[in-house]
Formats: sequence, C-alpha cells, structure tokens
Amino acid sequence: MEDMLYAGAFTVEAGAIACDDTTRMVRDLWQDHAATLDARTEYIKSSEHYVRLEQAGFADCVTYCMSLSLFDLVLRLEDGWLRVL
Repeated sequence: MEDMLYAGAFTVEAGAIACDDTTRMVRDLWQDHAATLDARTEYIKSSEHYVRLEQAGFADCVTYCMSLSLFDLVLRLEDGWLRVL
C-alpha cells in the first residue's frame, strides 16, 4: 500500500503526465489521500497492513515511515556498497 502512495508522490513531484491508468491511479491516490503527513498517516491507519503493524508492535513507526525528505542525501548500491550520490 505504501509503495503505491509513494509511486504517486514520485509522479507528482516529478511532474509526470499520467500516460496510463496506473500512473493516473497512483497520482490521484497521492493527491486525494496523502498530500500531507497527517493525511498519509490516517490513510494508512485505515488499512489491513496497519493492523498487522500494530499487532506486531510497530504502530509507532508509521509516522516516521510516512515522512518525506528526512535526509538530504540519496544512496545507491555500487559494487556491494552504499554510496552517496
């Protein structure tokens, strides 16, 4: 579920044009249900996935995981090592 939300975020932030149904769907999902941290958190809390996280004791992690731009670097895997881009 969160993968779909963040695919929508990517399409919006990248200015992608919705050329196909999937792109349109994830973009609309992001814009309609996830544009703010509170909206993302509330949307996720309505899912079965959240119930499983809660039962496993990870409910407190959701806000952190739903946050954007916490770090100002991007890593890539290169020759088995994570390197800063």
